[in-house]
Amino acid sequence: MVDRRQPDHVIGAAAIAGARFTDLKAMITDGATQYAYIDNPSWRADTAGSLIIRIRVNSLLGANGAKGFVGFGNNDANDAFLAFRQVRTAATSNQNRFQIIDRRTNGGATNTQNGGTALAAGTMYMTVISGNGTTSKITTNNVAQTLSGTNTGTWLGHIAGTDLRMTFGCIWAANTPSTFIDGNFADIAYVNRELTTAELTKLYNGGNPIDISRMGLGADLKSRWIFGDRGYTGGATILDRIGTNHLTMVGSPTIGTP
Repeated sequence: MVDRRQPDHVIGAAAIAGARFTDLKAMITDGATQYAYIDNPSWRADTAGSLIIRIRVNSLLGANGAKGFVGFGNNDANDAFLAFRQVRTAATSNQNRFQIIDRRTNGGATNTQNGGTALAAGTMYMTVISGNGTTSKITTNNVAQTLSGTNTGTWLGHIAGTDLRMTFGCIWAANTPSTFIDGNFADIAYVNRELTTAELTKLYNGGNPIDISRMGLGADLKSRWIFGDRGYTGGATILDRIGTNHLTMVGSPTIGTP
């Protein structure tokens, strides 16, 4: 169901045009056991699309490693997967950066693409990650990341398998969660195509939250989760405000200030 109510906070005509609103809540995960998931989302076969993720990175890795904030993989022994992570490796000059990692087939080659901008602890990032079968992209706070590594353009429909799960707060592969992140998930949306340059600028809105449902994406906006805001009364379910891909929280993540 599309949420057609007015933005929660509006200032002047320019703000109305930009559809600014106050984002009061987020799902806060502990980096150990907490995440949310949806099995077999309705758009899982898409071979092009974008995830819009407003996420706060709560701490940096002090040693090389990874923290997964989105996962997409199989609910069985098939280890094909796609994931988006916060990583620190020699390939990132021992800096924390965003990364795309994928394995299209069971037991197949693993490909990684590292962003070019170092992350800062305690910072909220408006991050858009997309793939079209040829090229993957990461845009952070309306800045296109220069990706290093093997850019395959892998998206959901390229991941082999028949029973697949998407997670927020960890990665998911071979029916197992791993590399959890301590992060604040304030707003997430799924669009079944890449966003244009103009749309990315409008989405970032100079660093102010924007009501994604009012961006003019039309039927291309397939799912949206606004963790804790607008009618949430507790429990483990986070409603999809556009479609039917409702999330189930695991391990009781906190619903709190973004």
